[in-house]
Amino acid sequence: MLAAKLTAILTKNVTACPAKQIHALIIISGLNKLESHLVRQILLSACNYSKSIAQYVQNILYHSQNPDGFSWSCMIRYFSQQGQFKEALSLYVKMQTLGLYPSTFALSSALRACARSVYKTQGTLVHAQSFKFGFCGCVYVETALMDLYSKLGDMNNAQKVFDEMLEKNVVSWNTILSGYLRSANLVEAQRVFDKIPTKDVISWNSILAGYAKIGDMEEACHLFEQMPERNCASWNAMISGFHKRACWQLTNLCEDLRNKARSYTFLSLLFFPF
Repeated sequence: MLAAKLTAILTKNVTACPAKQIHALIIISGLNKLESHLVRQILLSACNYSKSIAQYVQNILYHSQNPDGFSWSCMIRYFSQQGQFKEALSLYVKMQTLGLYPSTFALSSALRACARSVYKTQGTLVHAQSFKFGFCGCVYVETALMDLYSKLGDMNNAQKVFDEMLEKNVVSWNTILSGYLRSANLVEAQRVFDKIPTKDVISWNSILAGYAKIGDMEEACHLFEQMPERNCASWNAMISGFHKRACWQLTNLCEDLRNKARSYTFLSLLFFPF
């Protein structure tokens, strides 16, 4: 009866104080299998990163009598999503020393952490593990791999991962598109954009910002007019593009004026020597 009640409670949001009371009941009642559900609900209920919550959940994981990969994977994803990349990678390594196998979202979270931290090259080791655990066909893992390689500046491997994907979604397409834009390869970026079967506002904003960044506001305007949906990022990209082009034009104008001023000074010295 108590197990059923606790299970029902753990389907709702759980904040820190009630979580500790529930955890005490779980331990006293010997219902340790519910700890994984408790961990999941605590992390799902935490909208923002909280060091105290993170430490509390880590204590549950480290002292659990029945450690499971699900709980650890939830914690790794939480750290990765909250920008705590070092902690995410540390947990990813720790769970495997305990003999726990990572899930697809734990591995993709570890890849995400590698891509956004100083540990980028460690991502190649995680890539090797994706083969070991048979996760190569997972769209989330493969998308995370593309993101990693594009941030490493290795678009050859990013494209290879993309080409070998059996399943692609709009996030996958946007990831390879962003990779080419990040590497300043607008030709390949345009090729990818043209092939995206279902473009979302992120697809449009990415290619729009790419043209705006290099000052090609004619093409940027053309894309802007074609967009089926616009948001603040769309308008900001256009404003930024026009601002940059105006700065470039002003810089060129100033340079022309300086050159003309030098010419006038030289002529003045020729005809009106001191």
